[in-house]
Amino acid sequence: MSWKNKIVFISCFVVLLTLFAQKGLAAEPSMATYTSYPIFQLSTVAPNILIILDNSTSMNEQAYVGPYDHGIEYYGYFEPYKKYSYGSNIFVRDPAGPWDGNFLNWLTMRRIDVARKVLMGGLATSRMGSGNQTNIGEAPAIAGYDFMKTYTDTENVTPFDSATNFSYLMDGGNFYVNAGVYVIKVDKDMNTYPDEAPSFVDGNIAGVLQKIGDRARWGNMFFNYGTGNNGSGGSVVSTIGTNMNSLVTDLQNTSCNTWTPLAEAMYVATQYFKQEEVASGLDYPNGAAPHSNVGDDPYYNGTEFVHCAKSFVLLLTDGMSTMDMLIPDELKDFDGDSKDPGSFADSGSDYLDDVAYYARTTDLRSATVGKTELDGEQNLILYTVYAFANDDQARTLLKDAAKNGGYVEKNGTKGPDLQAEWDANSDNVPDTYYEANTGYQLEAKILQAINDILARAASGTAVSVLSSSSEGEGNLVQAYYRPAITQGITEYKWLGFLQSLWVDPMGNLREDTNQNLQLDLDADKALKYFLDPGTGDTMLKRYDVSGAAPYPDYQNDPYELVLLDEILPLWEAGTNLAQKTPVERKIFTFVDINGDGLVDESVHNDPFDKFGEVIGFDTINDNCGTSKNCIRPYLGVKDDLTWGYLGVDQDTRTNNLINYIRGEDIAGLRPRFKDATNNVWKLADIVNSTPVSVNRPVEDYHIIYSDESYQTFLNALQNRETIVYAGANDGMLHAFTSWEYDAANKVFNKPAAAPGTESIGDEIWAYIPQCLLPHLKWFPSPNYTHVYYADLKPKVFDAKILPDDTYYVDADSDDNWGTFLLLGLNMGGKYIPVTDDFDYDAATPDTTRDFYPTYTLLNVTDPRNPKVIWERTYTDLELGTSLPAVLKVKDRWFAVFGSGPSDYDGTSTKRGHVFVVDLKTGNPYGSGGNDWLFETAEGKAFMNSPVSLDEGLNFNVDAIYFGETYLSGSWQGKVYKINVPWVDVGGNYDGVDLANYVDDPLDATNPWQFAPLFNATRPITAPLSVSRDTYNNIWVFGGTGRYLSTADKTDTDTQYLFGLKDPFYNIEHTPAGLHADDYYLNYSASLELTLSDLLNTDQYVVTTGDEVFDGGGTSIGNFEAMKDLVYVEDGWYRTLSISMERVIEKPSLLGGMVYVPSFVPNGDICGYGGDSYLYGLYYETGTAYFEPGFANNGTTTVDINGQPVDQVVDKTSLGYGKASSLGIHVGQEEGAKGYIQQSTGTVHNEDLNPALNIKSGLRCWREK
Repeated sequence: MSWKNKIVFISCFVVLLTLFAQKGLAAEPSMATYTSYPIFQLSTVAPNILIILDNSTSMNEQAYVGPYDHGIEYYGYFEPYKKYSYGSNIFVRDPAGPWDGNFLNWLTMRRIDVARKVLMGGLATSRMGSGNQTNIGEAPAIAGYDFMKTYTDTENVTPFDSATNFSYLMDGGNFYVNAGVYVIKVDKDMNTYPDEAPSFVDGNIAGVLQKIGDRARWGNMFFNYGTGNNGSGGSVVSTIGTNMNSLVTDLQNTSCNTWTPLAEAMYVATQYFKQEEVASGLDYPNGAAPHSNVGDDPYYNGTEFVHCAKSFVLLLTDGMSTMDMLIPDELKDFDGDSKDPGSFADSGSDYLDDVAYYARTTDLRSATVGKTELDGEQNLILYTVYAFANDDQARTLLKDAAKNGGYVEKNGTKGPDLQAEWDANSDNVPDTYYEANTGYQLEAKILQAINDILARAASGTAVSVLSSSSEGEGNLVQAYYRPAITQGITEYKWLGFLQSLWVDPMGNLREDTNQNLQLDLDADKALKYFLDPGTGDTMLKRYDVSGAAPYPDYQNDPYELVLLDEILPLWEAGTNLAQKTPVERKIFTFVDINGDGLVDESVHNDPFDKFGEVIGFDTINDNCGTSKNCIRPYLGVKDDLTWGYLGVDQDTRTNNLINYIRGEDIAGLRPRFKDATNNVWKLADIVNSTPVSVNRPVEDYHIIYSDESYQTFLNALQNRETIVYAGANDGMLHAFTSWEYDAANKVFNKPAAAPGTESIGDEIWAYIPQCLLPHLKWFPSPNYTHVYYADLKPKVFDAKILPDDTYYVDADSDDNWGTFLLLGLNMGGKYIPVTDDFDYDAATPDTTRDFYPTYTLLNVTDPRNPKVIWERTYTDLELGTSLPAVLKVKDRWFAVFGSGPSDYDGTSTKRGHVFVVDLKTGNPYGSGGNDWLFETAEGKAFMNSPVSLDEGLNFNVDAIYFGETYLSGSWQGKVYKINVPWVDVGGNYDGVDLANYVDDPLDATNPWQFAPLFNATRPITAPLSVSRDTYNNIWVFGGTGRYLSTADKTDTDTQYLFGLKDPFYNIEHTPAGLHADDYYLNYSASLELTLSDLLNTDQYVVTTGDEVFDGGGTSIGNFEAMKDLVYVEDGWYRTLSISMERVIEKPSLLGGMVYVPSFVPNGDICGYGGDSYLYGLYYETGTAYFEPGFANNGTTTVDINGQPVDQVVDKTSLGYGKASSLGIHVGQEEGAKGYIQQSTGTVHNEDLNPALNIKSGLRCWREK
């Protein structure tokens, strides 16, 4: 490979500026420069958690009964097995001290002390952030709750004689022994004793509440005394949203001096969330449930009502229900178990499970219940924690309450009528019931409960965000990610998931229920995604099937409600990858050791070895003339000060970074999530890199163009296994195997080349582009934000550019076909400089290389043995957001793409540029010494992804269309066109002789041409689509709008859908035509259309009676008349009628219909980012067709001139979230089925009725 007329170039790997190797000579790059978050990322709505901490008198009892056992570690304010001295009324750490912390915990801790330590670090002096405070035991002291312990010091844990049995009296915050008085206070100092740091947050003594922090909105309530005037029930003392300091003050200072009115307290909690006063006549105190001010409302966050916030009660108690009879009569035996009030001592009751059932099953803020009606459904979910005691009656009561108040609805009947709803693991213990007998157990169970609460609160859109899906043969591959998962007190961010589901012959999604990798219509359950409007959860309805009923009746059949991670896919790649050890992974990269910009790998063909320039990404790449890792200088981690978090020296940092990227969890770096079996999660978020499934060659050139050479290629590789390619924001393009698909038997079989231990869905390799190597250091940073890496959909295609007889032998001497993957990075790989020892010679000065976004071509014909053909960048490319078009002219193959924005907010500092490169080499066809071939006239511009046209289906591309976005006061846009000349000797359009196509874009006589085709007046960021009508007009379809920055979310500029006829192919653009000009098949002139050249078809009403009315109610005739109106114009356009509505996805064409989603952002925290719609327009008119394009709700009745008529619907709601482009399945179902993934996590199935017949003997996925 070589450059064509090019010697010096700027690339991801070659700009060299010699510098002295002095640290600090130039500022090191900062992660802030490269931080960018998904624009459609939804705001995480923190759950409301009301804590009911038992403050009954029994909480004053000792936490640890029985004799002291030095082999048991006791939980408490003191550090177990650390030594303490006592003086000045306080215990302090002292290695030579006589007191043992473990003994002091056993001796002094009461139940309330342990509970306080778990929740907020314990009762402590003022938390001022100094890292030094004092824990205080038994305060406030309660008279009558002293206790005595005895101990003979045989373990050297006290200052007393081991031969004497001493008695210790605990009373009033002190303990008394041997005539001495010891105040139960202990100095806590993380500054002096770093081992105490885990007990601090921000320099303050802390517990679970502070460690979870603002991931939840907290409140707390206590029991009232239980008898006497206004003594019933409980009181909310800290409303939801109270600041942490106030909450902690309440929790640590409230006395334990009440009875245990569990049901009454739960009733008060319920009234609080309803924002209603408790019922009169029950002897509750006034204000027990604060509701007078808007700030009291748990659903008000200080600025707005957040109706989608989920609400929970966490009840921690040590005792039996007592003084617990006063609740409203209608709540008694609300669950109908006939066990109420039960037989309990001290006027206790069994009512807790009844109140819990009411709170769980009732919409507490509906039109008839609660103070103010809120959207959606608000109810309470109860978690119970039983601690320190052992009473079966109390245990049963708390279990029943957890079952009734904590179940997960699965069958839509309300109530825990299925065991799976309250006991997912089938252990006969309710999932929201926890029990603990020791302090450590209590801490673990409280943390487990809160983690489960956070998981339930985040089970909807904020945590399951789906990227676009892709369609393989017989299956749908779905990518989604979780912005955060809490495990323990640690929040793990940006986890990626990739799963495969069946698509049955009727276009329905199914799981692989029996996990046999075969589509069993009588066993594999059908799935239907939906967004629960009440809870905001992304859910699936899972339908049973059988031999007698293989296809469910979605309207009437019963179903089970499940979450996304509860279904049984064919495979899930994230789980598989977690089970693979880092050393087992096959990861490779490219390092341009000699700096020539070429992939020098002609001898060393193994991409996973350490030889050549394509090498394994591991720590043993020492083949660079030194003992140093060949990858080391490319990582940009030489500076000790800046990159010290990775290790003490550069070699350590290099090894740590490589091992972390491979999947190791390394101490000191960003902690990595571990699954239930302690496997490290390795797959990062997949945001914009739509997964692509590839098996046998699928271009069908042997059918479309009767290409016999392609038939030979297909025959040789027709049984190739299915590979799913996806880029992730961990720096890699991943290749996952989906094994070989047997279409006849609808089963996936293991390939012969697969190792014996391989599972379907395993990663078989991953590639890290060279320009991403300097960015990898952000990923393990303890302060990691979010950085884009391999973020563009891979472009996979077949091309005839391999040496003859590569992979298969044929009869000719021409190039051979192969399958290739062209990888761009979208928002990844932004410019970054690195200064290091790139010649691996410490005796020479360090040099600086500048790394820019690249495109990489890989040969994946043999998918288990990939080859890097080239990796290149280009001047003025900016971010690589343009998905290339791959095209052929005569025998030459090209990749064509546009320049991207300069920054993540979609702004540009340059004009738009178009690049045309030789597919074999990556060499650009440049203009005037530039890498780009064409430049737009507009500044501050960038281009979208191009679409190419083979007008005559003669295996030569005739035109390429781009959309442009540019800033000129406001965001504007144009459609640009490249003409590939097909000219005769006179320079006129040929149309006959294929030899007259111009395959050199820089041809001296007839170079490729570039000109604006349409001034859209609004930005065009989504790719265009093209088609042909019966008059041989070439139509270009698109829409306008942006969604790249925060400012775009509130952009109210009117946007459009359009379909325009290219004047070059429009016979009415002749002197004798309707337009009386000369653009038809004329390379010497071009016409830039405007909106005024198109017909606005907003007003037209198309009816099922094949009659069309204008906006004034006048009939214009039948649908042919509508087509005639547009025929005399250069196309049509539609105004997007909703404020802020825009088009940001590619239109899909099927059977004469243009299906295109639109999106309307909103600022509602509960609005899932916005709403999406789907247009279904007839391609020649921009209106509905006279037969419904949507099978469901395809018509609506409207009044025209006083008469009801059935209007054909041309727009349908897709619901909440940002919609992806449309994937289309054509199978046994009537019409077709469209699949759209929403950013909420739902997959929307739309039954489509195209205008023209699309059925044939083939059944396949189609997206044009």
